Amino acid sequence: MNETISSIEQDKIYVKEYNEGNKESAFRKIYKKYHAKIKFKFLISCRDDDLANDLASEVLIKVYENLSGFDEEKGCFNTWISMLATYHYRDHLRKSYVKNMVTMNKEPGENCKEVQFVSDSLTPLQIVNQIDMKKMVHNIVKDSLKNETMRKLIKMQYFQEMSMQEISDEVNLPVGTVKTHIHRAKRIMEKFIQEKIGKDAVLY
Repeated sequence: MNETISSIEQDKIYVKEYNEGNKESAFRKIYKKYHAKIKFKFLISCRDDDLANDLASEVLIKVYENLSGFDEEKGCFNTWISMLATYHYRDHLRKSYVKNMVTMNKEPGENCKEVQFVSDSLTPLQIVNQIDMKKMVHNIVKDSLKNETMRKLIKMQYFQEMSMQEISDEVNLPVGTVKTHIHRAKRIMEKFIQEKIGKDAVLY
């Protein structure tokens, strides 16, 4: 119990130091105390050391930029940082899904193998793109598409990178029918992402 109280009081000292104008000094102490903890939380979720490190650093930059708005009357500093980390990870996943959906909607012949993520951070930190996007899309397909035909066609287009004509020949359906099924499947997946990503992508 004493450790917890000591940690809370320590945080209060850092916040006070920041608000009194010693921002850089306070931030260095906060960074030293929290970076490894936040990184570990991210690492559990993304299982990528470099990515977890970058995301943790980005969260702490947000802490630095928004610390003046922290109100200790509404909760402890540790909880506030935890919420920032959770929201940051949700945003990261949302951007990842959106980028991947854009890639899936490219016309045949366009490069669909590489997906670049863009960070909104005001710092020059670069997110290392080592998330297994195909695995995430596979999970979305499995969870959102109950229609077996739609699941099959999406997998053929995305995972096997088959053209509409190749899919048509394989499943013995007109190209127009294939396109209609895939279009509907993507709309269902997009709706699933919009409804679920904000609720289920919780860091802790």
